[in-house]
Amino acid sequence: MKTAISGAVVVWLALAAAPIAQGQQQAATNPTGLIVGRVVDASTDKPLAGVLLELGIETTLGQVAVGPPRRQLSNAQGRFVFRDVPAGRVTVRATVGGNFPGPNGFISNSSGFPIGAYLPGGFGQRRPDGALRQLTLAQGQNVSDAEIRMWRSASLNGTVTDETGDPLVDVVVGAARVTSDGTLANGPTTKTDDRGMYRLSSLEPGRYIVFVPQTQTVMLMDSVNVVTARLQEAAAKNGVSVLPVVPELTGIRIGTSLVSTGTSGMITGTQPPRTVNGATYVLPTTFLPGSTTLNVNAAVEIAAGEDRTAADLTVRAVPTAIVSGTLTASGVPSNGMLVHLLPAGSRDAALFETAKARTDANGRFTFPAVPLGSYTVVAFNDPALPPAPNPSAVEHSVGIVGGPGAWGAAPVSVGAEGVANLQLAMRPGFSIRGRMDFEGSSPRPDEAALKNLRIDVTRTRPQFRSIAGAPAMSLLDPTQQFAVIGVTPARYTIRPSTLVIGPWRLKSVQVGGREVADLPVEISEDLNNVVVTFTDQPASLVFDVAGADADDGATFMLFPADRAAWSDLPPTSARLRGVRLPTAGGGTLPFVLPGDYLAVAVSESLLADFPSEVLFTKLAPLATAVRVTAGQRTSVSLTLKKVQ
Repeated sequence: MKTAISGAVVVWLALAAAPIAQGQQQAATNPTGLIVGRVVDASTDKPLAGVLLELGIETTLGQVAVGPPRRQLSNAQGRFVFRDVPAGRVTVRATVGGNFPGPNGFISNSSGFPIGAYLPGGFGQRRPDGALRQLTLAQGQNVSDAEIRMWRSASLNGTVTDETGDPLVDVVVGAARVTSDGTLANGPTTKTDDRGMYRLSSLEPGRYIVFVPQTQTVMLMDSVNVVTARLQEAAAKNGVSVLPVVPELTGIRIGTSLVSTGTSGMITGTQPPRTVNGATYVLPTTFLPGSTTLNVNAAVEIAAGEDRTAADLTVRAVPTAIVSGTLTASGVPSNGMLVHLLPAGSRDAALFETAKARTDANGRFTFPAVPLGSYTVVAFNDPALPPAPNPSAVEHSVGIVGGPGAWGAAPVSVGAEGVANLQLAMRPGFSIRGRMDFEGSSPRPDEAALKNLRIDVTRTRPQFRSIAGAPAMSLLDPTQQFAVIGVTPARYTIRPSTLVIGPWRLKSVQVGGREVADLPVEISEDLNNVVVTFTDQPASLVFDVAGADADDGATFMLFPADRAAWSDLPPTSARLRGVRLPTAGGGTLPFVLPGDYLAVAVSESLLADFPSEVLFTKLAPLATAVRVTAGQRTSVSLTLKKVQ
């Protein structure tokens, strides 16, 4: 899944693009420039007051300069002014409101989701979520007409009820945007009020899957009793009379299991199981208008500024069965492991986790109330356990066996009779080992420069909706030998945590002579002899574009020529490069990873679906093949493609 977030194209153009070769170095002296402009509604041209404007100053590496933020609010006429602006390349960003993660995001991120009557934007933006345009200022230059157009956000409103028509109160409702590839991108969540009503606001225009997630958290009563006894013992030892509240120990007992009703963690608002005539029923994850199966063709399409009402969901209780089994590693019971029950189907279906249960001292796990259907049972061992957030997690971390990244998975079909004695065996996690080379005449980075460097091995798509598992643990010794341990089978990108170390730039990441730097790679076995190479003579690309027009939002774009790389290519990949062109001409990308690319110049409006396989397929026939060679300066000439 592409974990595209709001403003992905903006991030790509602002961070991945290197400066156009007009000024090259920033003139930091005599900051006498002036930027005057106004903010208006994109549909009505009405001036917008109280918009927060922030000036971003770019360094020679395409990064925003570190320093106190330069911010101000637009006045009643929507006007703003930035004084004492240094020469160089600058952006002006605009926001209304702020960011708030809600009860839980569709895929958790640290920044949360924007909340405001208008979508975040900035100077040069030509569409909602479009890329910004940079201003290149000469020494003392004044800009008097920096108009910023902003689009109203959309919203979805509705009611969540059960099969009797009663409102479901305090349940999570989420919206996940559907890309042209038919995969799910990130999106906000909220909770229903006492009437069962919800409102998902600050949405970009697009197609959305609306859903009510329901994920059970389960623990066997034997484990509950052990943890409770240890907490009581610790409390008595420390003279504490009140036990800490552990959400996993707060719940409803069903047979030999405790189903949590606690409200902490990534997914909250899960409704407890119900008993009807001696049978156990649960409310399953449900998608608008009322299906328990994910179908991206049922997505709701909303326009900019639209306030969509009557997006009502009915969540119907369904009968359940018991699924139980044992988890082992090398024949030894795995204690305290989380076992996940995921719906079968597409990779996105697995994001809507049905249940998770912890194993006891004998490796046993039980899901006491599973809706009938097809699933995959998955377990894995974190390669590095983070600091425990509560006493319960401390107890759960004791006795885990199987080694870093150990994993197990098995399909299971759940009928009315349930599934008993399921045997799930852990397999060892994979490792990635190699060395780091520095090619060039510059002094090698010292120990201090390498202290925080690591090799990042990142899934191209999340494994679960909630954050599940620590990242693979990267080890680097003074001889630049590294090991990444605890990798479970999936598609990943491999890259160092920084592409720049002083004068050094990343040149390549090779596995058996095959280039994989920032490209999706399937890992299903140990990878040895991986070579990460830095160079002080990076490859560069000079481009010129005929027929470019700033009013068209002319954009130069570079993307991999290998079609196999287009699926799951992350928006932040260093192999995706883009530059908004202010006028006819061109520029220079002074640092490009060597490889085969396609280069094209089109209107920025065509990039609304960035990045996606559908977009790259559309652009490929218009593009020119370019081979960027290590240590060399490559040139390419293009003509702006006028495509409808």
